[in-house]
Amino acid sequence: MFKENAVVFLEPKGASLEVIRAAKERGYITIALISDAQFLQKTATAYVGLLKNIDFKFEVHSWSDKNSWRAIWQILRKKYNVSGVFTGMEACVEASAEMLESLSHPVTSPAVWRNVINKYQCRKLLREAGLSNIKSFLSDEILTKSKWPFSGEAYFKPIKGVLSLYVKRCSSLKEVVDAAKLLTDGYPNDGIYLRDFISSGNDFHVEEAVEGELLSVESIIENGSFRSLGLLSRIMFSEDSTVEMGSCFPYPRPDEERIVNLVRNAHKALGITHGATHTEVIVGVDGKIEIIDLNPRFVGADVMRSISLAYGVEISETLLDLAIGKPVTVPSQAKQFSCLQYVIPPSGIKFQSMTFPVSSDIAFVNSFIPPGTILSQIHRQSDYAGCYLVTGSNYNQAIKTSFELRDQVLINENLKGRF
Repeated sequence: MFKENAVVFLEPKGASLEVIRAAKERGYITIALISDAQFLQKTATAYVGLLKNIDFKFEVHSWSDKNSWRAIWQILRKKYNVSGVFTGMEACVEASAEMLESLSHPVTSPAVWRNVINKYQCRKLLREAGLSNIKSFLSDEILTKSKWPFSGEAYFKPIKGVLSLYVKRCSSLKEVVDAAKLLTDGYPNDGIYLRDFISSGNDFHVEEAVEGELLSVESIIENGSFRSLGLLSRIMFSEDSTVEMGSCFPYPRPDEERIVNLVRNAHKALGITHGATHTEVIVGVDGKIEIIDLNPRFVGADVMRSISLAYGVEISETLLDLAIGKPVTVPSQAKQFSCLQYVIPPSGIKFQSMTFPVSSDIAFVNSFIPPGTILSQIHRQSDYAGCYLVTGSNYNQAIKTSFELRDQVLINENLKGRF
């Protein structure tokens, strides 16, 4: 009996719809497994037109409910010749790995991804490999302390985290207790997926803060071969240093090789042999490098567009090849630089519109908030109103142009954005 070729996408949202388009254009049946329908219902304007490329959708009760997605997977295997699996979401990485194993595709084992997703366990393994010196404590350890166990400030983090949600810079045990209460109470607008994933960690840890510059290494690992796409710089929120507001790609640095080597060694120590990763590091003023987060997925938000524009290729094609087990071509020579700037709107207003600057330097814009939405206590990465992307012939020019355009971004026609 003839079976059509299909690619399965787990919890697709935003830029990952570009990978679905790539699969559709190659003639695959595209199937989406979804636990939180709002991700598609609230698709940003730049990607709404890509929703038509999804052929079939199946509802998953929860990614922590293995019986739910395993049952659907068995049905799909019987009906289709499943050629690959793709996800850009942390909660789906173990499921994706198990599915790829059943297809006999190259894959990082589910057990390895389980260790990576657990932020405390990942830190512990990096320390044991001699690749990290950051001190950290689980909740039951730090809450029994009679005095602050760090020489300086520290970060409160959920064991399973995403979008820097609930991350809090603390300098006392009281602040840790307050952050823990907020994590337990949750934010009302978190949504099903975010809350389910964060709460599935069922714990938090606190690790010492490392002072320096935040950046990341974007990587493709194929059959044990680690390749860096390049460094990604950061633009941080002026009102909260834990909130990322943008980035520039590629980020040229004289110490790039040293940074990439640390990340490469971390992947080897953790057992990551196949997939795309987004590794955040801090380079201290003393030149020391610390990995502060290793994400088992391609870089999120709209950075896929940044990397594609910088290299003059569609990186979604590379990610599709990786998902279906085909040899991967990783671009290495950037043609230009991409600076991506997000905008947080004012609090306490009814959002109606967002107006972007008119400039030939802007190559991409996106908006996220439906008109009529009441905005309150807006200050997190999940609260962006939209973004614009500037390209330039060099790194400094791209950033300078992007910053100069900030004042021309308007909310409701007459309000300035927050950066």
